[in-house]
Amino acid sequence: MEANLFIGKKVIELKSVDSTNNYLSKYINETNVLNGSVILAHNQTKGRGQRENHWESEAGKNLTFSIYLKTNFIFVHNNFLLSMGPKKEPQLPSTKILDLKKFEDRIGMPRKAGRISSFLYTGGLVAAHSKSRNRQALWNSMDSREVYATSGDRILLWFDLINHNSGVIQPMGSEVDLENNPIFRVKAIGAQIQKPGCDLNTNAKVSEVISQLCKGECFNPSDLRKIITSIEIVRIRPQSYSGEPIDPLIEDPWKTFNCEPSQEGCLVEFKDEQFLGSNREIVYYARAIQEPSQAINGNGFSCDKDENGLCTAVNLCGDEKGKEEGDCLGEIKERAWSSPIFVKVPKKPL
Repeated sequence: MEANLFIGKKVIELKSVDSTNNYLSKYINETNVLNGSVILAHNQTKGRGQRENHWESEAGKNLTFSIYLKTNFIFVHNNFLLSMGPKKEPQLPSTKILDLKKFEDRIGMPRKAGRISSFLYTGGLVAAHSKSRNRQALWNSMDSREVYATSGDRILLWFDLINHNSGVIQPMGSEVDLENNPIFRVKAIGAQIQKPGCDLNTNAKVSEVISQLCKGECFNPSDLRKIITSIEIVRIRPQSYSGEPIDPLIEDPWKTFNCEPSQEGCLVEFKDEQFLGSNREIVYYARAIQEPSQAINGNGFSCDKDENGLCTAVNLCGDEKGKEEGDCLGEIKERAWSSPIFVKVPKKPL
């Protein structure tokens, strides 16, 4: 099983370029580009923005790269879903029967654009275990896959293999050979509880912008943290022969550990006693679950349905019959999930 299945299979590293997007455009016209290719520049002199705008970045201090992705797996009418970050899978109306003009009239655009914009945000975050905050250190963390994702909260997560033959702890993202059954350690600490408002020394103009974009809220953490309630482990094994049933090979979750409430987070260790007997590579993920909290669109969308059960009208924020009451908040369990650790038995010499 390969660790990098898609993005970053090929990386073209440039010392200096006007724009990684321009370089990629020319590269596409001249050769057959591998899907997931990355164009990385240490210095970008004329970055491209929207509407022919340009932006500049200081050499060696920013992440300047472009990624080539073939999105033919996404229908054109669903492209807008890439910018939506609901915490629960939405019940979207069928695009075959939805009349967009009637939909706009129903919700009173643009009068209710502010309400709709609550849904058009990126819900997730990516975190990197990095030795420093400079560009190269961040890139090294991504290249080694020592990164994890969260559903939105700033949860802290560590996932390590602690009994490698070398005696060196192997962090998330590692690919290792192991002569013993693997032992893992997971530690997770909940996100800091936010204080109301925005504690920034800003001028009136900046404060006005924050008020409009964020309703006066920003990252304003207290000394208290949310509680991690459980840690889940996912175990995935590749097929050992053609036609082997896949469902039993994907164990999600494989193990679940309930955590004692603590501001110090949750720490668990576990061992896979079945690894050596399986005689195949195994992939492990760790997932930390946080106590319930409020999030925009936490309850998802609700619909008016016809006699065939098809959604004909969307009720924003899950409001019953489109009453449009409430503040679009719903209760969810924020979570963080690690990059995998790939473990395989070393091949014996013939």
